[in-house]
Amino acid sequence: MTFDFTSCQFCDTHQSPDKLALIGSSGELSWGDLHNKTNQLVSAIQELKLPKGYPIFIYGHKEVEFPVAILACFITNHPFVPIDRLYPKERIAEIQSETNSSVFVDCSRNFQNSSATVLTFWDQEIVTQPGEITKSIVPVFEHNPLAYLLFTSGSTGKPKGVMIRKSSVLDLVNWIHSDAFGMNSQEVFVNQSPFSFDVSLFDTFSALSYGATMLMVSQDLAKDTELFKTQLVQYKASFWTSTPSFVYLYLREQWFQSGALPSLKTFLFAGEPLPVATCKSLYTQFEHSTVFNAYGPTEATVITTLLTVDKTSLDASSSLPIGRCKPHSEMITLAPGSKEHPQELVIVGENVAEGYLNRPEQTADRFFVHEGKKSYKTGDLGFVEEGMIYCQGRNDNQIKLNGYRIELDEINEKILSMEGINEARTIGLKRNDKVVRIVSLVQSGKVINVTELKEVLSQQLPHYMVPSDYVQVADFPKNPSGKIDRNGLQEFYLTQKKAQKK
Repeated sequence: MTFDFTSCQFCDTHQSPDKLALIGSSGELSWGDLHNKTNQLVSAIQELKLPKGYPIFIYGHKEVEFPVAILACFITNHPFVPIDRLYPKERIAEIQSETNSSVFVDCSRNFQNSSATVLTFWDQEIVTQPGEITKSIVPVFEHNPLAYLLFTSGSTGKPKGVMIRKSSVLDLVNWIHSDAFGMNSQEVFVNQSPFSFDVSLFDTFSALSYGATMLMVSQDLAKDTELFKTQLVQYKASFWTSTPSFVYLYLREQWFQSGALPSLKTFLFAGEPLPVATCKSLYTQFEHSTVFNAYGPTEATVITTLLTVDKTSLDASSSLPIGRCKPHSEMITLAPGSKEHPQELVIVGENVAEGYLNRPEQTADRFFVHEGKKSYKTGDLGFVEEGMIYCQGRNDNQIKLNGYRIELDEINEKILSMEGINEARTIGLKRNDKVVRIVSLVQSGKVINVTELKEVLSQQLPHYMVPSDYVQVADFPKNPSGKIDRNGLQEFYLTQKKAQKK
């Protein structure tokens, strides 16, 4: 069996319905089980008689029910909004308020919201907790509906929703089914990124549309190295997708090599720059593998460019290009760019989002029409040379850490909302041009309690956005205009830490 994203229905193939489709923290599902469970959820959603295009939150982590809910939303034409159960309650409340929607599919069996309508998977049935159906403030697109809303870090202090239409997903699926990735129905995809991080959708759409198998890696499984190894071997994992930071955790393990994992043949990396050293290690430990470097912001439907890393040229490279653009899309610079004078990279094509939910000013700032096509200013600097695209970092106050895109101003807003805090600046500390952690510099008229500050932020922000260190300062370095010198903050932080140790 497979799932056809064009017709939004399951298709019978010569493959047995007993074939394994999903492995997750809540168990396993065969393709036959996936079909039945999806239809069951479709019926439960239809019984709610929701308005057309009403968004549905999917709450969970790496349960097998999560992809079931994604498929049910596709079939019923309701955009899904992934909510990781590791998010703090305040973050969930903020996302809910951005949509004013109140329907949840609970894959975890522990979601609590007494006023919402909640559909929960229990054994062989779906239990509905009736609640108020609030009036959504998400726009409805009649002929090309939204497929999903994914919330990213926002510079205003609140998360912003990226609106992706179904046509953009179909465009991605068509590319997945080209010869670019060398996939087939026998793949076992390693799905590690949380569903709230759109890289996870690459594995999901690939596995479901090919009729393949997907091994979902929960946070707990990733930490249990021996169990993770056992599952990679047991299920014959073949296609690994993650950030470079995640695979680095295992490159130091003796068992992470082709002798122990003979089925693992393909690695695809996205979400942050891929170091040359990581590629060299992979090709040493998995000699006959293929390594892909992919790039794509959430606003351009998962990934936009692809590079097959040539192992023979790694010694001559200090950094890797991000590859060539997918079909029906292009990446340009509005002014001529070069390595010495990079320009902002712009994505043009069907894969570009509809904009940010209810953020007209931010949408107008980033999205525009170029030669009759949707276009998005990425905020990344780079250049294009004979079709090959090179990315050289950010041009704003946004960073990537372990694959997560983080608006530093959102963290600053949370800190400044606390009593007694006069000024705050959060920075991404870099080592070898890569962000390794985030820290905050805080100005206050009283001595701040760092433990309390961190605890409050942990209740408001996802774990990956909580700074690892805080330094109280009397003042900030200024540039000639009298503004805080953002470029000098890292050196200022290191100087302050050194002074504290004396």
